[in-house]
This record gives sequence, C-alpha cells and structure tokens, in this order.
Amino acid sequence: MITPAAIRVKLPIISGKEIDTDHSESLYGAISAVAPAIHQQDQIAISPIFGERALGKRLRLSRKSYFFVQCDASQIPMVLPLAGKAVQLRNDHIRFGVPQLMMIRPAGTLFCRLFVMRNAIDEEKAVSNLRSKLLDLLGEESAHLDITPLRRRIVRIHGKKITGFGIRIAGLTDEQSVIVQSQPLSGRRKYGCGLFVPAGGKDDARD
Repeated sequence: MITPAAIRVKLPIISGKEIDTDHSESLYGAISAVAPAIHQQDQIAISPIFGERALGKRLRLSRKSYFFVQCDASQIPMVLPLAGKAVQLRNDHIRFGVPQLMMIRPAGTLFCRLFVMRNAIDEEKAVSNLRSKLLDLLGEESAHLDITPLRRRIVRIHGKKITGFGIRIAGLTDEQSVIVQSQPLSGRRKYGCGLFVPAGGKDDARD
C-alpha cells in the first residue's frame, strides 16, 4: 500500500462562546464566502468544530477549539484567506486564528463522528457499507478490523435531514490508519462527515 500525502490545516477558534452542535452547513457556507476556491474543490474535506462537551443542541467553545481542512499540499494556499476572519454561523459569531499544518497522525483506533452513505439507514448497513469500502481500500487485511457503530446522529443540509452514525475502527496498523484518515470513505465530507481522527480524546467524547 502507498501512504497518501493528505494534509490537515488546523484553524483555531480564537473568539466565540457557543455554536449550534449541528453547525456543518453554516461553517461550510462561511468558509466558502471567505475562501471561494474551496467551494470548487471536490476532494477537500472540512471537519466539524471540536469544542467542549455539548449541552443539548449547543456546543461550548474553549481556547482549544478548532476545526481542520483536509487537502493536498497544492491546495493549502486556498485555505490561507481564512486566517483571522470573523464569520457568522447562523446567530453565532466566531473568529478563526492563524492556520497551522497538521500531518495525519496514525493511531490503532480511529473515530468518525458522523459516517453517512446512501442507504446506510441503520447500524448494520452502515457497518456493512464501511467494511466493503475498507476491503476495496486495504484489501483482505481489513477483514480483522473491529468496526463499532456508535450514536445515531442527524445533520441538516439544504433543509434535508441526513442520518448517520458515529463509527469506531480498531486494530489498524500505522499505515492503514493514515490511509483510512486520508481517503474519502463517506459522502458529505465538506459538511464534516466521514472524517476519521484518532480515538480516545475529547474529539470523540463531545455530545
């Protein structure tokens, strides 16, 4: 297997107190308004904002809150206009900090907050679809991986409710881990879906 070279550009949130937990559409809209070149790039992915544990439908922000844009090295200049920009997410105002480069960090267990795929409307189908994707991506070596469905979640995009599930994958080698984090295994990646990150931290604990 060849390890992909995707890069994550981290955008700290330097001002703002709370946002809606379901903020993916408004975040993508705000990013596209400031950096319209991102809107034209199908392979770019945008994570949800990582904050403290959600309270109801609200997510509390902290000095450690951030999101990342995942892209190829050649696309990094498209992200730079976001530096220092103040944006509005529905009724909430936040400001982005200075972009920071993050290499994808391998971990034996990965977490995806919201995995969505056509017709994956229950846990069994979501796991089956993901396992099929992993088979294509990693080959027979993926058969031993432990895939665990987590909480059912809904994201609203263009007025439609999109159903998905949290997913945890365990038993990955370092190379497999980087590949899974780099490749598109789910749709709606500009809306925070389908992005796997190392499990076990606050990023997979919120709401």
